[in-house]
Amino acid sequence: MNYIQRIITLLTIMLMPTIMTKSFAQIDVTAELDSIQMFIGQQVHLTLTATLPDDQTAEFPVFAPRQEITPGVEVLEREDVSEKSIGSGRKTITKRYTLTSFDDTLYYIPPLPVRVNGKEYPSKSLALKVMTINTDTIPEDQFFPPKDIQKNPFKIEEWYIVAASLIIAIALILLTIYLRKRLKSNQPITRKIKPQRKQLMPHEKALEAIKHLKSRDLMQDINQKAYYTELTDILRKYLKERFAIDAMEMTSDEILESLEAEPDSSKLDEMRQVFATADLVKFAKQSAQISQREGNMQSVVDYIINTKIETTINDTTKNEAPTHDRERDSFSKSMRWTWLTAILAIAAIVFAVWRAITLIE
Repeated sequence: MNYIQRIITLLTIMLMPTIMTKSFAQIDVTAELDSIQMFIGQQVHLTLTATLPDDQTAEFPVFAPRQEITPGVEVLEREDVSEKSIGSGRKTITKRYTLTSFDDTLYYIPPLPVRVNGKEYPSKSLALKVMTINTDTIPEDQFFPPKDIQKNPFKIEEWYIVAASLIIAIALILLTIYLRKRLKSNQPITRKIKPQRKQLMPHEKALEAIKHLKSRDLMQDINQKAYYTELTDILRKYLKERFAIDAMEMTSDEILESLEAEPDSSKLDEMRQVFATADLVKFAKQSAQISQREGNMQSVVDYIINTKIETTINDTTKNEAPTHDRERDSFSKSMRWTWLTAILAIAAIVFAVWRAITLIE
C-alpha cells in the first residue's frame, strides 16, 4: 500500500508543471491595427482582445482623452466591442482604441497589458507609419508669371437697360419742353368737356310728347284706346314730375283727390272729364267723336301750361364761375405735370449714367 501511494505522489509531482503550464496558457492577449500606415490627422483603430476563462475578469488599459499611448500617438476614445463565449469554459473580451497622430514618422506602440486576477498579460508590440502629403508636386518649370487684369467680355444685353433709360429720358425731356411751351403761350392742358344736354322741364317734356302724339295723326285712327292710353300716360308722367305723386300707379279718382290739395286746382273739372272719357274708351269700349278727342287733348295742354314751373336761374352767371375755375385748375395741373416730367427725366438720366459707370468698371 505504501508502494502505491509513493507512485501516485511521484506522478502528481511529475504532472504538476504541465497542469500549471496549461492553466497559464488559458489567458491570451492579442493586439492589432486595422491599418499599419495613415496620413497625418487621420485615425486608425487598435483592437485589443483578451481570451480567458469564463469565471475570470479582465482589466483593460484606460486612457484619458488626448492622452498619448506613446509619444506622438494620441488616444481619442475607447469603446467596448464585444464579450462572447467561445466554448470549453473560455470567453473573449474585445476593446477598441481610436488613435491619431500629427507627426510623420514611424511609431513604436509598446505592448498593452491586460490585468487578470491581479496579474498583467501584455500584448505584442506594434508599429504605425504616419505619412504626410507632398504638396510640392508641380515642377518648377511649370510655374507661370502673374497675369494682367482681365477685362470682362462686352455683352450687349447688359446695356439694354441703359438704352431704355436714355430713351425714356429723351421722351420725358421732349414732353417737358412741349408742356413748357404751352404754359408760356397760356395754353394749359385742358380736358374737353362734353356739352351737357339741356334738361327739359316737366311741362316741356309733356308738351313735346303731345306734339309727337298729334303728329302721328292718331285722332284719325280707329284705335281710340291706344290714343287715350298714350294721352293719359303723358298726363300721368307730368303729374308725377310736377307734383311728386305716384300718378303712374294710381287710379283716376286717386289722382284727382291728390290734386285737390294743390293750389292750382281750377282746371280739375276738365281733368275729370278727360279721365272719365279715357276710362269709358279703354274699359267700356265706347267711342269718342273727333271733336271730343281734340277737346280732351286741348284740356290736357291747357292744364299743363297753367300748372307749369318756369326756371329763373341766370344760365350765364351759373356757368361763368365754373369756367374760370376749370381754367385755373387746368393751369395748375399743367404746371404739376411739367415739373413731374422734368424730375422723371432727370432721374432717368442719373440712373442711366450710374448703370453705365457700373458696367464700365
